[in-house]
Amino acid sequence: MMVRKLAFLLCLSLACSMQLLAQNTAPQAVVTAFNQMFPAAQDVQWEFDDDQWEAEFALEGEAYEAAFRADGAWVETEREIDPSEVPEQVRTIMIKFDGYEIKEATELRTPDLPLAYELLVRNGQDAVELTVDGRGYVLKMEPATEDEDDGEGGDQ
Repeated sequence: MMVRKLAFLLCLSLACSMQLLAQNTAPQAVVTAFNQMFPAAQDVQWEFDDDQWEAEFALEGEAYEAAFRADGAWVETEREIDPSEVPEQVRTIMIKFDGYEIKEATELRTPDLPLAYELLVRNGQDAVELTVDGRGYVLKMEPATEDEDDGEGGDQ
């Protein structure tokens, strides 16, 4: 009886380990698409989240995130940047947000948007997340969520 229990626990442990390993190993179609887009990527870490595969990786000394569907279709690429790196043409939108300051910035690329920026802007306790295209047009504006709005808005 004891041998059966041990065998069962061993099988259960092995099955759980295999499931965890499978969650961190992207499908071949995803890996192939990723390698074609980012052949020089280093330190690639995969995670399955929200029905898509997300890779965190380094490229030319910068940290990136890229998302793909299971069939290998590219969804988006993000790179956090210093707010001072936001191009002037995009910064002009801040005229409409008097008293607000860019606290966090992310460069965003998708199949439909060759270049856009996600900006967390803050005025005291009020925080807004903006998605702005490369020409400075607001594509999306919404209140910052708790994850984005941590009370400090990143580095001060």
